[in-house]
Amino acid sequence: MSKIRSEINKFSSDADKPILEWLFERYHLASQWRFVARFSEQRYGVLSYEINRVWEPTIEGRALYDQLAKKIGIEMNWTKPYYGITHFGELRDEFRCTVCDYGTFANLSLYRKGCPRISETVYATVEDAKLIGERWVKSGGTK
Repeated sequence: MSKIRSEINKFSSDADKPILEWLFERYHLASQWRFVARFSEQRYGVLSYEINRVWEPTIEGRALYDQLAKKIGIEMNWTKPYYGITHFGELRDEFRCTVCDYGTFANLSLYRKGCPRISETVYATVEDAKLIGERWVKSGGTK
């Protein structure tokens, strides 16, 4: 798979590189990658006898990038606390989290659309839990 990453860096257009990098980080299994990206074989450069694979996102890959990656850039806010419970993200979002304030500690729960709770972690303060939760949601569930 590192060969694909180097081919993206060498031969793909500058406009497609960030999209392909984002897709490759999340859909790196062969069956997933074939769905979100494709290559065309082209000859160019000093060694024109060599065939280079030029990668580009598929229509589906561009749609995923537009809906998920760019959505992360949209300003999201924590809900107003209700009995110590506050949420970051909405039910329709791909990734969201919830922080429960128990006074002496805070509980962070992470969720992915269509899945039950992914993880539950205890933090010393609400601010620490919120910071980690925001980072996780904004990274697309990777950090």
